[in-house]
Amino acid sequence: MLRTFGLLLLLLSSVASAESPKVPLGPRITGNHDITFQPFAEGEKLDRMTDTEVMRLFRKDKQWTLIFEKAQLPEPTPIADGRDPQGREQAGYLAAAVTLIRSADPSADVLRSDLLDTGALRIGLIIASIKSGERERALLQRALVEVTPRLYYSIEMRSPAPLTGLDEDPSAREAAETFRAIVDSIQRVDLSKVREDQDQRLFRTRALFVEWNAKRIQSVLIPEAYLRIRRDGKDVGYIYVAEEAATLPRPVIEKKAIEVAAEKAAGVRVSMRMRTMPEQGKMIDTQSWMFVTTDRRHEVWSATTLAKDANAKNESEKEVHLTELGASDMKQERVFDRDMKPGDFKDADKQGSQPFRMVDEYKLVVNTESGTGVAPPVERDLPPFYLPQALAWTLPRLLPLNRPTGYLFASYSPDMRQVMLRYVDVGLEGDTSIGGIKARAVPITERLGDDGSPTVHYVTMSGQYLGTMNQQTGLVITPTDRASLLKIWKDANLTQPVPAAARLGPAPVGPAAEPMGPPAMGR
Repeated sequence: MLRTFGLLLLLLSSVASAESPKVPLGPRITGNHDITFQPFAEGEKLDRMTDTEVMRLFRKDKQWTLIFEKAQLPEPTPIADGRDPQGREQAGYLAAAVTLIRSADPSADVLRSDLLDTGALRIGLIIASIKSGERERALLQRALVEVTPRLYYSIEMRSPAPLTGLDEDPSAREAAETFRAIVDSIQRVDLSKVREDQDQRLFRTRALFVEWNAKRIQSVLIPEAYLRIRRDGKDVGYIYVAEEAATLPRPVIEKKAIEVAAEKAAGVRVSMRMRTMPEQGKMIDTQSWMFVTTDRRHEVWSATTLAKDANAKNESEKEVHLTELGASDMKQERVFDRDMKPGDFKDADKQGSQPFRMVDEYKLVVNTESGTGVAPPVERDLPPFYLPQALAWTLPRLLPLNRPTGYLFASYSPDMRQVMLRYVDVGLEGDTSIGGIKARAVPITERLGDDGSPTVHYVTMSGQYLGTMNQQTGLVITPTDRASLLKIWKDANLTQPVPAAARLGPAPVGPAAEPMGPPAMGR
């Protein structure tokens, strides 16, 4: 293949922005990221495909795809080639990325691979023609942004490419000019204030966990609750919730399953049934239960959803089943102490010590199955500030209300199938109106992720829950009583789901959806 296209891109990269063609770009990507940039214009946001993805955009008219990813490496790897401490040659992050492209696609033609140093950032640029489908090619353009040798961001753009004559193709030239403009828009972001805020939130969260003993957690439980779900004043669903002190469901342990230290650990269980009718002809029924020990070391949850759509054209879409089963477990493991120096080992026996230390290992396993197939299991290491599902439901009642402040948790999001940061802020008491009721209450605002939709819960100073509101979705959830709920929903199932024996481990376990309720609105 002629290399003139690669030379053209190389020239474009060295031309000042003022001399480059004016390319329309979209709004700048912001958030708690170490870089910011402008993607191509008119891009539609798609669901993320992997845990490392921050964002995925697609422009239908041009068939362009943009993938924004974040990579945190276990070991420092500079972007450029160099030598290790022993003097041996070591491939840099850029060279390793090129090798991966060629190994994944032997037909890949790497047109360009070099380093751009802007002063504030070092960016590795890769441009290649790769296989796309059986008989088609794609133009892959990737910018690898080195923040530190352990932290990288990747901005990748894929666009259609001809089988031959890539250097003369006007669509490929337009894609190249657009990507160049995207690279020109990359800027470093100072996150020192954001990280300072996160550190302060985490400090308060850990102090909060100390206060959450069995007595405190069980004191906020409500034996039965009936909730109305409304949108624009119209009832669109209901939730029945039962909360109780309970013991860990006896698990059926399989090979390689998560070990559960105590089969009958004291904890709480939240069971619920929910029905929503988002639009005419559609009905979604979910039953779920969530258990957690009061020390937060063991958690099991299960949810099963049945979605009916009378308007669906395909018979398979008229009734869809989904099941999810998750478990988190914290246990102590003996690991090698990397902080010990070689000289420490000779005296280890004399001192009665060993080059090992005990650490908490906190892991999550989630299995999901639907009528169309089984999703790959989600297996994650958890941070110490992880918030189990049952405690996420009771969170508005567990927070101190006498001091406005912010907290930071980690929560599992079934929609994203990943563990995400959960920001929670307790506000000042004030007058409010929710569901037609006026009262004085403390607003508790939470959002999942950097750009999550804010959800506000209202709780009185005495701890009474008044309701939840999400302005973006228009949903309002308010407490009611059994009789009132049955007047609105005559066929409502207001019985408590009984948890079956928990089946833990990486093997798929049947259909589920996210347990929903007040905290779930912001997910």
